[in-house]
Amino acid sequence: MKGRLLVAAVGVPLLLVILLVLPKAVTAVVMGLLCAIAARELLKTTGLLKKERMIIEAMVMAFAVPVWCFFGCPLRIGVPVILVFGLLEFTEALAAYPEVKFEGVLSALFAGFVIPMCLGSIVLLLTHDRGRHLVLIPIMIPFVADAGAYFTGYFLGKHKMAPVLSPKKTVEGAVGGVITGALSMVIYGLVMQFGFGLAWNYLSAALLGLTGSLVSIVGDLAFSMVKRETGIKDYGTIFRAHGGVLDRFDSVVFAAPVAALWMSLWPVLM
Repeated sequence: MKGRLLVAAVGVPLLLVILLVLPKAVTAVVMGLLCAIAARELLKTTGLLKKERMIIEAMVMAFAVPVWCFFGCPLRIGVPVILVFGLLEFTEALAAYPEVKFEGVLSALFAGFVIPMCLGSIVLLLTHDRGRHLVLIPIMIPFVADAGAYFTGYFLGKHKMAPVLSPKKTVEGAVGGVITGALSMVIYGLVMQFGFGLAWNYLSAALLGLTGSLVSIVGDLAFSMVKRETGIKDYGTIFRAHGGVLDRFDSVVFAAPVAALWMSLWPVLM
């Protein structure tokens, strides 16, 4: 417990500095590095892919995607690069078959492109005119919802939600997490309105908090499924007692693109 609290005491301020203080381009590069580490965790730690060169190629692609999200990438460049990445991974697999099978290629594509594209949504939010006020949202909702689910489940939890994948999660905890996530956006809105003088759409924000919390549960359970199927406890040790990048940001992976899309359709800042 002390180890987890110590990592949190250092990690939370560091995350705030990365998102709110550092130059935006530097934040994009840091996100790229985290995505590269996440790609290695998903492929190497789980044993889903054993060919080191394919893992490195996925890591390079994973680093590039969030950087593209910030600097922009024309379709005439992005599409060929993605195509080359896919062809390269399949060519490597064909040359190594049956050591590398179809599931290994799909894992590489997911780790190298899908996860970074989802987490890259955080960088996209940062590019908005008021990006500094929005960038915390896709991280805050899952983290607050997870805390709300933990405490609600601890005191009120009776019905198991996913007993095989995550035995400690309960339906009551999930409901508490969703409500907490929605409330967090209302409270955040009050800070934005009275602390920074920004007009806040409370209805949109509350529904985003609710939706983001639900999606974060899916992300959490999805990556728990991978751990269960591959027989690992944690994806990594970069955050010491908190595990790896995917252990900390699994619930953010799907919540981030939902938040970014939501902002473009029904902005919380008016």
